[in-house]
Amino acid sequence: MFEWLSGYAERWHDTWEIAGALGSFATAAVAVYLASRERADRQAAERDRDEARAAQRRAEQRELRRSREAQASGVVVWTTQRAATVEDELKHTFNLHVANFSGLPVTRVEWFVRDEVAVLHGSFVGTSLHGTGRPSLAPGEEGWGVLPFAERAELREAAEDEIYVQFRDVSGHRWARYANGDLVAVLLNDSDA
Repeated sequence: MFEWLSGYAERWHDTWEIAGALGSFATAAVAVYLASRERADRQAAERDRDEARAAQRRAEQRELRRSREAQASGVVVWTTQRAATVEDELKHTFNLHVANFSGLPVTRVEWFVRDEVAVLHGSFVGTSLHGTGRPSLAPGEEGWGVLPFAERAELREAAEDEIYVQFRDVSGHRWARYANGDLVAVLLNDSDA
């Protein structure tokens, strides 16, 4: 019987080696496939995680911007005209008003008018220093300034997007509120600190 087994092994020896080699190759191929699949899954998970983090950062930035704008949006600006007779001549003055309807004070409140030559600016009557050394408006306060226009036509020529008030919120961010209602965050530079 041993001879039969020995003969059988000799006849099928090459076949078993080939089958073993194919089995080893198949095992290696499956291992490579599973490893590449795992790597692809891991990369997809990392991409999803990075996208989720980026979305969270964007949401946090929107919320931060919204909270900053909440105070700044409470500052309102408008223009008025006053007529008075001076030495039998009708004179007009044009005022720029600012009011702080937010719940917190604003500081460094100044008006600006841009024209072709320069930017004119000034302080408001009614603003107080509140310990800052700069004009400021407490919640509910209002200030006004006389604009440098002698004629109503000049005021019409100065578009409302060229008349604005700059101020800082309690976080130190600088804002510009235009007479047309626009609110713009103003970037600070080193000399503004």
